[in-house]
Amino acid sequence: MASWSVLGVLLSLYPSLAARQTHIDNLVFGGAVVVATTAFAAALAQLAATRVPARYSAIIGDAGMAVALVLTIPVLLTHQWQLVFVAAALLGATFGLGFGGSLRHLSDVVPAGRRGETMSAFYLLAYSAMAVPTLIAGWAATEWELAAVFPWFAGVVAAACLGAAVAGLRSIRAT
Repeated sequence: MASWSVLGVLLSLYPSLAARQTHIDNLVFGGAVVVATTAFAAALAQLAATRVPARYSAIIGDAGMAVALVLTIPVLLTHQWQLVFVAAALLGATFGLGFGGSLRHLSDVVPAGRRGETMSAFYLLAYSAMAVPTLIAGWAATEWELAAVFPWFAGVVAAACLGAAVAGLRSIRAT
């Protein structure tokens, strides 16, 4: 759920804010930041982490997403498009680890006969985790400046990612 909340940040606020902060008012720039850079980095991270145990990949990804989200705040203030792409790549790579690790871990621990219903519940929760905060942030961006809303939104989602990492670490200690 934490990684899908990050996806909500990436798809809702980050492209517009990145374009505005870098003074590049072009839809291709926002799309390139989100789709090309972030998705490509996520795919590469998942490919590179295939030998990393799923649970550890998820924990590393969750902690990394928290750090990457917090880093996007000062990066956007630099107004440098190159740094915006680097931040998007870092966020994408950590998203790939967190999301990919979580799905692989679910596949490892859920009995084969229960995977369909488990994945249905997973996607229901995941889409809710993406939609609800995104709707709230979208509403907030109509009331206040986008640059003022983003740090709060990124901070809340980063805290959720840290919470997921801590929960993952606790589950390792419990077993």
